[in-house]
Amino acid sequence: KYLNKDFRAAIDLFTQSAADIRFREPSKFYNLDCYFMLKEYDYVVNNGPELYEKLKDDNKSRTARMIAESYYAKGDAKSAMKYFKEYSSASDILSQNDIFFGGIVAYTLKEYKEAADYFIRISDSGDSLSQSANYHLGECDIRLGDKQGAKEAFFRASQSSFDGSIKEDAAFNHAKLQFELTGDTRAITQYLEKYNINKQKSDILYSYLATDAIKKRAYDKAVAAIGKISSPTKEDMVNYKKANLFRGMELLDMNSEKNALRYLQNAADNESYNIPLSNLAKFWIAECHYRNGKYSESQKILCALQKNKEFRSSDEYADSYFNNGYNYFKLKDLQKAERAFKTYISLPGADKSLIEEAKMRIADCRFMSRNFEGAIEMYESAANDGSIYPLLQSAIAQGLMSNYKEKAAILKRAAAPENKNKEHYTEALFELGRTQTISSDTKGAEESFKRLIENPVDSLYYCQSLLELGMISSNRGDYSAAETYYKKIILARPNSPEAQAALNALENLSQIMDKPEEFLSYVKQSNATLGKTSEEREEIIFNSAEQVYLAEKWSAAAKALEEFIEEYPASGKLAKATYYLADSYKNLKKSDKAASYYKDLIGLDDTPYLESALVNYAEIMFGKKEYEEAAEAYRQLGDITEVLDYKIPSYVGYLRCKYLLDEFDKAIESADIALSLDSLADNTRSQILYMKAKSLLSTGNKTEALKVLRETAENASSEEGSEASYLIVKQSFDDGDMDSVEQQVFTLSEKKRIRSYWLAKSFILLGDSYIERGDKEKALATYKSIRDNYRPADGNDDIKGIVVEKIRQAEGKR
Repeated sequence: KYLNKDFRAAIDLFTQSAADIRFREPSKFYNLDCYFMLKEYDYVVNNGPELYEKLKDDNKSRTARMIAESYYAKGDAKSAMKYFKEYSSASDILSQNDIFFGGIVAYTLKEYKEAADYFIRISDSGDSLSQSANYHLGECDIRLGDKQGAKEAFFRASQSSFDGSIKEDAAFNHAKLQFELTGDTRAITQYLEKYNINKQKSDILYSYLATDAIKKRAYDKAVAAIGKISSPTKEDMVNYKKANLFRGMELLDMNSEKNALRYLQNAADNESYNIPLSNLAKFWIAECHYRNGKYSESQKILCALQKNKEFRSSDEYADSYFNNGYNYFKLKDLQKAERAFKTYISLPGADKSLIEEAKMRIADCRFMSRNFEGAIEMYESAANDGSIYPLLQSAIAQGLMSNYKEKAAILKRAAAPENKNKEHYTEALFELGRTQTISSDTKGAEESFKRLIENPVDSLYYCQSLLELGMISSNRGDYSAAETYYKKIILARPNSPEAQAALNALENLSQIMDKPEEFLSYVKQSNATLGKTSEEREEIIFNSAEQVYLAEKWSAAAKALEEFIEEYPASGKLAKATYYLADSYKNLKKSDKAASYYKDLIGLDDTPYLESALVNYAEIMFGKKEYEEAAEAYRQLGDITEVLDYKIPSYVGYLRCKYLLDEFDKAIESADIALSLDSLADNTRSQILYMKAKSLLSTGNKTEALKVLRETAENASSEEGSEASYLIVKQSFDDGDMDSVEQQVFTLSEKKRIRSYWLAKSFILLGDSYIERGDKEKALATYKSIRDNYRPADGNDDIKGIVVEKIRQAEGKR
């Protein structure tokens, strides 16, 4: 009954046999074992200890094991460990189940070091116990402070598939520890992709990902990660605010105010989590509004922040007044703007570098309010940084009060030679010249204007200064000097308002000097713009665009030419403009646009650019593999051109298209026409012969194809000649003429002109010919020689793969 596992029946029989003193102890042992197998652990723990003391040898040890497990099942881990140690001390070898049981009991007793010692003994057995042992070993290591050991144990548990729940939870713990120890999030990402887990676990991991993203300043990723947390903690919400805030500030730095605003608004919400962060976000929202021209909205936010107790202690508190000063300034509320800038200057948190700017804005407010004396006072106060702007503004204010002497004195300070490279220098110098002119200081004015024209031609006041010098020279009767100044203006800036004034002045001078014919000649020969007709304007626009094209500034040329064609669709320059435009896009590698304009050009009547348009259009279509379209363009080119430089590409191009379209009869016909042309280059001739030969092969005309292949092979060093040489050998192989194959291959090898790839392919055929003749030894020698000695000409090709497979087949390997 016992052996048949009918334990209930066995109990009755063992109880009877226990009455015989000879069988009493063993009967009680088996009786206890039956109760144990029936999981009646109360009986075992109540009767087992007394029996254990009476038993000997193996039965005693086994009884200790049953008592230990029964106590554990009853929740008495301490007693379980006592009897397990009795059992283990009496056993020479513990089974994996015994070791695992010892570990579990120690773990339950929180004896983690002892439990770990048990678990590690079976951590690499590769079975379900090993998976569970590794998982519990990880738990022990965590409690012992060994996170590295725990990470490794959880990883091993996660690699076993005996228990899916253990596998998943171990992977979770491993991913967490991997991040905590190294900051590496890959295990977390892999875990999230693999498992459909509960919200509690996913929240933890997404929180880790967010923390990592913030640390790496990948704020957009942090926002996305926290957005996936179903029940965010306060810390998560603070991180969410941080990530949104910093991402918004990043976008502001990139001048992407619209996108920044969304993130900053997220950061500003839910103030209770972190009021300072919310305040900072609002501060930057105000900056977004300012940059978007919403000055009133920006001002309202900043005013509200200034009433916030916590914001007043922030670094941005002072800046809020500076920014609001600009808001009011833009809103033309000059009184409030001045007050805001004054407040900024008075605050201890004001940036020294911005205090001077604030002073200048206060001065500007006064200037715009016509409080010139107050403006001058503040400009002088702000002039300590060496900038010219406050001096210039002070001088203008003095002039508005008719204090020209004071104005000139200030402008001389601003326009001192040592300030030449500063902003507003030329403006101050020009203003000085005009002031000197008004004050009748002609010599001083002339000196000031001459200093201005020494600057580069693109100086802001170059032409205006020349005009002033021309007037000064004319007023004192030096007409020759005046004429020179005026012509310089027209030469430098023919379309400027100053050029119009200069031309009028030149006309007046010609009347004073009684030289009207010279003026007329000058007008005809100069680039003056006065009195231009629409046709002349069209000419100027086209010529300008043409010069850009000739300078090879393709993008600018394309833009200018497109605008010209749009404005003058019926222009006599249309064909040339269209050709230039197509060529510009061709050089920009914008083949679709180039092709479109070449096609437009082809559609124009009687244009000298037709041949060039056809060949370029055909080449683009060919490059796009639109062979039908390309072939038609090549055909048209061949029909109209008498120029050999176009004739050859038209026929060769048409041949290529028909060949690639598998229209082999037309390809052969085109090849014959192309071959009849004079001055064919050797490489072009080889290409034509090659396509003709391949077309003949495709139509089944093997005899004629071989003739052409032999002719092609005469230029064996070319790619086509090399392949043709190989194809001749292959034809002999296909015809079964193995002797000829051998002879031809050795001849090719000795000539050493054929390219290495096709020579290698020929030697593979030689090896194949030996196989066909039953000489496997020679075949293998040939294949191995190729394998060992061949070097691809340009990195990699299929030769090595072919010969390796050939060797395998020849050696009979599978």
